[in-house]
Amino acid sequence: MTTTTDAGHADVLRAVGDALELTVLGSRRVATEATSRGFATGYELDVTDAGNARRTLTIYVETHPDEHERDGVLTLVDETGDRVAVWLYPNDPALPVLKAAVFPDAAAVLLERMGVPAKELGLEVVSYRPGKRAVVRATTADDVLYLKVVRPDLAQGIHAAHAAWRAAGIPAPKAVAFAPEGLVAIRELPGVEALTVVRRLDEGFVEAVSALTEAIARVPSAKAARASLVSRLDWYRTRLQQLSPANATDVIVMCGLIADTYRRTLPTAVPATIHGDLHLSQLFVDPTTPHLIVGVLDIDTAGVGDRADDAGALWAHLVVTAHHHEGLRDDASADACRMLAARFRERWQRADDPGFAGRVRAVAATHVLAHALAGTVTVEQALAIAGSLLPLD
Repeated sequence: MTTTTDAGHADVLRAVGDALELTVLGSRRVATEATSRGFATGYELDVTDAGNARRTLTIYVETHPDEHERDGVLTLVDETGDRVAVWLYPNDPALPVLKAAVFPDAAAVLLERMGVPAKELGLEVVSYRPGKRAVVRATTADDVLYLKVVRPDLAQGIHAAHAAWRAAGIPAPKAVAFAPEGLVAIRELPGVEALTVVRRLDEGFVEAVSALTEAIARVPSAKAARASLVSRLDWYRTRLQQLSPANATDVIVMCGLIADTYRRTLPTAVPATIHGDLHLSQLFVDPTTPHLIVGVLDIDTAGVGDRADDAGALWAHLVVTAHHHEGLRDDASADACRMLAARFRERWQRADDPGFAGRVRAVAATHVLAHALAGTVTVEQALAIAGSLLPLD
């Protein structure tokens, strides 16, 4: 192997080449996604076959995989002696329909079976989170759709949730059809992502988001929202200690503060429907009047939950995005993100729930630590941001 960006998986990548009877010339790490147990890391492999034909493959290496065998998944032991699972994209074992959704001929057959015309079908993979979901933009002779690839057990519920939100007046995209294999076809939203016009967002937008979350709270829901990130705090603590041993003590202290704050501020308000992953990239606004919200994306995580989870996620995403803009020397956008974060923070009080502000701080601090694992901020930056919410003694 001539190049690799992750020496810890070098032997695994060579073993994959051997199993496929290919010679691995080089590799590049292209993505890392946290899973329920560890991480799934994507690599592009430059390989040659027995006839010396060169091509590029994308594989994913999953640490701490489930014990049970899965079709299309190779289980190996890495350099540390730990088991890892490996699969060749797009054969994601959790998303069985992905391999059909990314190839036009196969996707056309699937869409026609769903009753969706697929003449002159073109596909573009917009996002992919291994083991969780993918989004594919599909253009046809007459339409533009987004194909959401999910676990098979989720497709029907996601389709129904879009209908329920729209019936309640929430501008979620229209879901036009679903396949039980794990695919939901939804219409394109109008407007632009709120994050792309962050410099133009003001108190009117803050008011609009508050009104939107009040409306979402009234949407009937028969399922629970995605579990709060605080429920995974022990997992984040362990991974952050491994990622940054020099900060291990501060990580332990901060996670203890988060846990204590969260326990002391249990909700007293009636549970309500929440988005489950609310941030500015999920909200679409009118480009000429950006305080008007015209669309809400990704309601897969929605359900009955604690409204502190949405408030904490929104604040954390804004503050982390401010750091991102600073790195790009875009101080105006960074300042806009911080201004919005401050204005949302001013609303962390609820008369019917005295512990709300405390829970939001705990949730937001947890989200910031999660962003450190994703690499969007450093561990030191995450601890400093979390410390602004829950100061270390």
